[in-house]
Amino acid sequence: MRELAERIQSDIQWVSGSDTELFRALAAFELDLVIGGIDRSSPWRKEVAFTRPYHVSRIMVGWPTGRSATRELDAIRIAVQQHTSAVRKLEDRGAVPVALRGQPSEPLPVAAEEWQISAWGLRASPPVLDTHKRVFALPPGENGWLQTVQRFLFERRDDVPAMIRSQLSVANPESRIRPSLSEVASR
Repeated sequence: MRELAERIQSDIQWVSGSDTELFRALAAFELDLVIGGIDRSSPWRKEVAFTRPYHVSRIMVGWPTGRSATRELDAIRIAVQQHTSAVRKLEDRGAVPVALRGQPSEPLPVAAEEWQISAWGLRASPPVLDTHKRVFALPPGENGWLQTVQRFLFERRDDVPAMIRSQLSVANPESRIRPSLSEVASR
């Protein structure tokens, strides 16, 4: 976002809030951009504009060193961040979800996004439990602004995974677990 702001000669004002607060403000044209792990399937897609996906993340199981990966998850204890789609996907496959708080502390397999698994030094392995197409959100009807953001994201598409890992680990080591608050940039 800093690079985009510099390119269009704008300042950034970062704002945090709940999804509902941020999307309502965006729909009311009080914000210019909402970022922060937004999935394209969000129910807000009917009220605001979304970019094309800038990143597709796959939720998989990460296996600790010395533990064999398996596609069959029946009765296997797997650490997972609570209140995510992965909990239900694990249950559907017969696994036993264990609440993940912070980084994994015991040598359990972990269900998380591939970049998280890699950051923890685990081996990602099928099955793919879920897929998330990440987008940015903009006010409705702002086609010129949408085009500007979309063009910027397209130009940086190959750099996105490394940028995500870099920003999350520098900003806050604990943020490698999905942040609870979305971030907003206002131009």
